[in-house]
Amino acid sequence: MLATEHTRAVQQARTHIHLAAELMDMPARRGYEAASRFYINSKELAEFNLGRAIRAHMDPVRYGNEAALERRITTRALQSGAARRGIGLFVPFAVLQRDLVVGTANSGGHLVGSRISDAAAWLRPTSACAAAGATFLSNLNETLSLPRFSDGIAAGVVGESVVGQEGSPSFEAVSLSPKTIVAYVDYSRRLGLQANEDISAMLSADLASAVGEVVDRMAINGSGTANEPLGILNTPDIGSVAIDVNGGPATWPKIVDLEYEVSNKNAAIGAMGYVTTPKVQKQLKKTETFTGAGVPIWGHNPTGDNIGGVPAWASNNVPGDLVKGSNNDCSALIYGNWADLIVGVWGGGVEVLVDKYTNGTVGGTRLVVYIDIDVGVRRPGSFAAMKDIRG
Repeated sequence: MLATEHTRAVQQARTHIHLAAELMDMPARRGYEAASRFYINSKELAEFNLGRAIRAHMDPVRYGNEAALERRITTRALQSGAARRGIGLFVPFAVLQRDLVVGTANSGGHLVGSRISDAAAWLRPTSACAAAGATFLSNLNETLSLPRFSDGIAAGVVGESVVGQEGSPSFEAVSLSPKTIVAYVDYSRRLGLQANEDISAMLSADLASAVGEVVDRMAINGSGTANEPLGILNTPDIGSVAIDVNGGPATWPKIVDLEYEVSNKNAAIGAMGYVTTPKVQKQLKKTETFTGAGVPIWGHNPTGDNIGGVPAWASNNVPGDLVKGSNNDCSALIYGNWADLIVGVWGGGVEVLVDKYTNGTVGGTRLVVYIDIDVGVRRPGSFAAMKDIRG
């Protein structure tokens, strides 16, 4: 009898573990299946030129024949689902990343990459969340449900021939669905006429900056309403540390409290880091950990900026106008495992509309960029925030 119960308990535990493994692997498999529908080979990657494609869209009669390659890739992206709207020009993430890394389009062929590069590789230089280690799931093509344990499997020590307690884990889900981000970059008529191989890297950087800014703002402080993703600061059940009724300067003891909020939930493992505003960064560079220690809270070493040895980033996309008591100029400081911030990206690149009319009176061109994303916090306990720092 005991052997039968033990066998059944083992089988049930294995079932739970296999189910969890299958659910946890779903996002990766879905991303892989979607990505497999659209490729850009190394020759195409080397020859794709963003400046040439934009110039052809600006003046198709004069330059249209120059962009045959770019038109073919846009058509393929539409057919595969990597492009979602068909509004103009499709630029794969691999091309955008190549331009940022290499600096000139002619060197793209040195990269090994028949698969589409992840959006994170392109956005990392301009997005604090990407730099901090957020998990990007690219090439999605449907609503995605990210499972997480709400109650784990019970474990314990038992004596010989004693049946262990059956574990009955329960699951919750964070649902991601596409929300369209629109960003734009303006440039002059003269630059448009000179749009060629030499400025592709600059155009790519400008597009990354425009998109990265919106991604950061949504990931950090999205409201979860009116088509906005739900950002970290508005996610229920993240840790919280308050400074004072009206806010105040951040101190080393408060930062230690912030770290405790995460470690006390067994979540201080992974891509740990801080993200805050430049004005908090400035304050912490001037503030000692302890009086007379001569060591600032915000430090720097060859690997980058840090707080107490933990990587730190500053971005104006972190809110600096939060209200606490009688003050409306408070900043946020977020600490956590940034790998548990999930950024879902639909499609395999960005779609660009070349707008010749908005700034037409001065001969300027506006590049309107479209990308579909959503944000979810995999485990709320992985993050903690102070929202009332004044400096």
